[in-house]
Amino acid sequence: MGVVAQQGNQTVAQPTSVSIATSSSGNYDGSFFVADASGCSFTAMDVTAQQWTSNAHTAGPPIQDFSSFDGCSAASNNRVFAYLRVGSADATSYGWDLQLTSQSLSNSCVGSVQGTALTGQDCTAGQGVGEYIQIIFGGGRGGQTYPANGDSLVVTLKGTATNAGGTTSATDCVLTYSFLGI
Repeated sequence: MGVVAQQGNQTVAQPTSVSIATSSSGNYDGSFFVADASGCSFTAMDVTAQQWTSNAHTAGPPIQDFSSFDGCSAASNNRVFAYLRVGSADATSYGWDLQLTSQSLSNSCVGSVQGTALTGQDCTAGQGVGEYIQIIFGGGRGGQTYPANGDSLVVTLKGTATNAGGTTSATDCVLTYSFLGI
């Protein structure tokens, strides 16, 4: 009976070494990737794992590439894909949160985060983490307007791993888009 009571008092260690990555193993820890989901052949805001340094990346999408949306869509939708790595003490649930940290967009453009966060560990396919980056373009009957040279949009991806011992947060990954006129 003493052995049973002793086992009942053992605590579960909360997850450790939790990080945002692009796969379950390899050297692309502290990163995520972004791909266009607009259906307009727009790749200027795509991001790969190799481009990240210390959980941060700044991309410079050329503003003339937004012409891909002429007659195609009134918004850019960019899906975020990631994998939540966990070191020791397996997790039983996972959480994602994509946040719009800041925006400075011209020409009546508005950036936002849309969708519903998923709860899977592996969100490297399909709908990604569930939430996505959206820019609704300005303009009207005279045509759409797009971000201007020097505009910016910053998003932060957060991830958590939880088990009976508690919840551990990964180091946030911050993606900055700094739009360029060429």
